Amino acid sequence: MGALGKFSKYCQRLVDMVVALALVLIMAFSVYSLFSTYKLYKGAFVSEKLLAMKPDPIKPELGFAELKAINEDVIAWISVDGTNIDYPVLQGEDNMEYVNKDVYGDFAFSGAIFMDYRNSNDFTDEYSLLYGHHMDKGAMFGDLKKFYDKGFFDSHKTASLITDKGEYKIDLFLLVEADAYDDIIFNPDTTSTDMARDDFVAYLREESINSRDIDFGENDKIIGLSTCKTTNTNGRTILYGVIREEGVSEGK
Repeated sequence: MGALGKFSKYCQRLVDMVVALALVLIMAFSVYSLFSTYKLYKGAFVSEKLLAMKPDPIKPELGFAELKAINEDVIAWISVDGTNIDYPVLQGEDNMEYVNKDVYGDFAFSGAIFMDYRNSNDFTDEYSLLYGHHMDKGAMFGDLKKFYDKGFFDSHKTASLITDKGEYKIDLFLLVEADAYDDIIFNPDTTSTDMARDDFVAYLREESINSRDIDFGENDKIIGLSTCKTTNTNGRTILYGVIREEGVSEGK
């Protein structure tokens, strides 16, 4: 074989090696992507084991004893009818603690559902604010996007909140879009320091995508469920409801 033939054979082997290496890298990247997706959604949906610990509204102290044995920061359980939102609620020392940490205290991209650290953990504030990641497949607070549909919003009016005191019904009445730096919406002290509840609700209605009229009882409180809006870095979607002391109002 001449020098030219040897060179051609060498070049072919080199090309084969490059192609083989490229295939190996593609396979490795595919495996990594699958693993990353698994890690992303690991813990994003509540497990059967954790769901079994969901407190019974009649005797909530039993369920909370189990949950607090896992994590003392568990303060409630939130469920929104017609969605995958059915999770324990935690409260950290700041609003970053549970952004990428699950109920077990382990690192998780999905984080946990958590209450603003400035709120009272017994939901006695005039305005309580919960946060959760917007994830695909309806995980965490991803299903809040369903409320953009007017038909879904109109037919899904209720949620529930279980604390160690029992179960509270929530009447849903507003879906709002806001900027993450809105210092009225993202300030749990808004209705106790800066403005009256009626003024706050009027402000929310100006930002609303869907809404309905609702009556407030003397001891009723406002709750907001906030998540990221994927089309806007600073955009937020917030679903608002009224925590009822007793019963559920259908609104108007």
